[in-house]
Amino acid sequence: MATTVAKNAWSTRNILVVSVVLSLVIGAAAGFAAASIGREPLPPPQHRNVYLFTTVLGFNETQAGIDFGTDIPHDYFAPDRITVNKGDSVTLKYYNTEDAPENHTFTMSYSIYNFNKILQFHDVQTFNFTADLPGVFPYICTLHQPTMTGYLVVLEA
Repeated sequence: MATTVAKNAWSTRNILVVSVVLSLVIGAAAGFAAASIGREPLPPPQHRNVYLFTTVLGFNETQAGIDFGTDIPHDYFAPDRITVNKGDSVTLKYYNTEDAPENHTFTMSYSIYNFNKILQFHDVQTFNFTADLPGVFPYICTLHQPTMTGYLVVLEA
């Protein structure tokens, strides 16, 4: 007569592994649900007028150049961050507001757009584009680096 031994199908180790995996799955689902529920949708695409100006930092650039061993310009963009939503059409008006004759550029590569325009003293230039690609994209004045840098932030819908 043969005897059979009953084998325990669920060991403590197996129960522990299943519990951990199940906890991870439930936790991830709960986190995703909480993030989705609490997030308000972006408004529908709209037209945005943005005004960009040259501004001067209040320091002696000659002394800064001596201290750092290189020329450091005192110019920057105001604002240095532009935030729009994906799908927005944007009209950016850039004003060279210098008190003395000094040129600036607006240089930005975004999606299919490549802007690189020199603005003469007291000049105003208009740039139009549609925000079709989410992310963060720098815009610079090629004549006044590293201080004259800004960022276009396009939020995902």
